[in-house]
Amino acid sequence: MRVVTYARKSKGEGGVSWQHQLELAREFCDQMGWDVVLEFHCADGSKGKDDDPRIRPGLYEMEQHLHGIDAIVVQDLDRISRHDVYGPVHQLRFFEAGVQLWSYAHKCEIPFKTAKDRFMSGMKSFTASEEVEQASSRTRPRLEYRAKRGWATGPAPYGYLSRYHWRNGKATVGKDTKPANYLIDHVEWVVDESKKHEIIGMFEMYRDQYGYTVINRTLNGDPMFEKLASQYFGRARTANDWAPSPPTVRAMLRNSKYVGVVTWAKTKRQEKAGRTDHKVPADLKDVIKVQVLELQIVPTDLWYAVQQRIKDNPHYGHRPESGKEKTLLSGIVKCAACGSSMVRTGRSYQCYRYITRGGTKCSNRARHNEVKTNTLFLTHVKDQLLNKEFIDDVYSAYRARKPAKHEHQPEIKKAERELKKLLDAIDGMDKVPQSIVCKIQEKEDVLEELRARVPAKRKRAEFRSKSDLKALCQRTPKPEKSPPSAAHVKGRESQPEVGRQKNLWPVRHR
Repeated sequence: MRVVTYARKSKGEGGVSWQHQLELAREFCDQMGWDVVLEFHCADGSKGKDDDPRIRPGLYEMEQHLHGIDAIVVQDLDRISRHDVYGPVHQLRFFEAGVQLWSYAHKCEIPFKTAKDRFMSGMKSFTASEEVEQASSRTRPRLEYRAKRGWATGPAPYGYLSRYHWRNGKATVGKDTKPANYLIDHVEWVVDESKKHEIIGMFEMYRDQYGYTVINRTLNGDPMFEKLASQYFGRARTANDWAPSPPTVRAMLRNSKYVGVVTWAKTKRQEKAGRTDHKVPADLKDVIKVQVLELQIVPTDLWYAVQQRIKDNPHYGHRPESGKEKTLLSGIVKCAACGSSMVRTGRSYQCYRYITRGGTKCSNRARHNEVKTNTLFLTHVKDQLLNKEFIDDVYSAYRARKPAKHEHQPEIKKAERELKKLLDAIDGMDKVPQSIVCKIQEKEDVLEELRARVPAKRKRAEFRSKSDLKALCQRTPKPEKSPPSAAHVKGRESQPEVGRQKNLWPVRHR
């Protein structure tokens, strides 16, 4: 009998949990005389309710190798899934592929043939899912109790240490002094004085218009930012010093713990597409905020200045669009040394030739702050262009180039109104007198003469390429259509005057 074994490491178990499960599964297969063909496991500590292929690749890889397999050996059904919906779905896939599911813990098959078997499997999955939800409901009140008192609800952020309060009244500080879990009463955070100046320096750099990348490179000991390191951190940094990544810098600048406000339950978990780690913003009434002045590292005025700059960022609250970010002066400002364009690097403008080709092609190493340069440019535009004299000159030049309204336009509109009145008057007549027809012809001749005096409007052609322009030049112009006669009465006979020949006049309805 050809079998495969599967193991899943739970989050609460040790690091060798999946290895121990596979070893027990092999021993069971040896007792049964089965041949183990393949072994699959999920060793990333995923939850039993997770069912996303990116989180549990081993399970979905096993389902793709079921051809020619007789059975799957696992510890129990909850190793496949603890979800009340996805668990039976996986069993159905095994059953349709003709593969049995065996449990080495109970030394029996987990059947799925009859309605009773499927009902029992569904009840097991329901019980496992309910157990997970009950564990979560028991954990949340305990964490909420700690959060309301300002105690630690997780690991200490950078700049803080954990103070462990023992059940016997003893208190120790530091990770190395952590006692066993059953001896801990609660955990508090305390400020790490050795890292306090680094946190304040990061906030001061961002307040002074430096970006996340510059802060990261300064902390990482970049020689280009050696002066900034001495100015904000009091010493030259090295590559071995602690340096957070730019996203981590952004998260730290928004962490309210540094101003003495502990926030808990800002997000909540929501199951989506087989994943239980999907987080969404929680309701404001469920968010807990507690002020703990002993945890304050950053001064209040510095904190609000940094938060105001974050909100002024055009990308605050959403991800930037794909592609290159547009700036005000990129490609417009030129380098004074080589004439190349100045482009934005980080939060500054710098010569593009110096960036790409080095100091041998351009000696201009200057970096101009983006905000200050943009402000200087906009101020110059406002002073030089947005004044009354300049606007009057531009408006006068525009009026001089704009063609005046043609003098015959009012007469044309008047003739059109009179012609429309005559046509409306004969619309309900069965027989139109010849005198009215003559008036219509006279008005139409006058209108045609006036329109001939007005110059024709020119259409602006839009060309996407030279081929479009060539095709337009070779195209033969269409013949102009003659305007329809307004004096023709369509489908009606007019009564001509005595002694004249009878005519048929088609009428144009409007």
